[in-house]
Amino acid sequence: MLITALTFWTLNIRISEMARRADNRIIINMGCVDCRERTYHSSKNRRNDPQRIELKKFCPRCRVHTLHREVR
Repeated sequence: MLITALTFWTLNIRISEMARRADNRIIINMGCVDCRERTYHSSKNRRNDPQRIELKKFCPRCRVHTLHREVR
């Protein structure tokens, strides 16, 4: 199938419009509750998780698994 330049251009516009709609995801930093070191970063969806995320992760400074909270 032969793709013309016009068809390729319209496909690129549709893909870029889809990318604009999906900017609900933000990058967050995770900080250890005990030592306050920010060692992890992740992304989250604002619509699904409006509150701050809390996960148990390994802290290399404390050398144990501790609670890590989202830091703004």
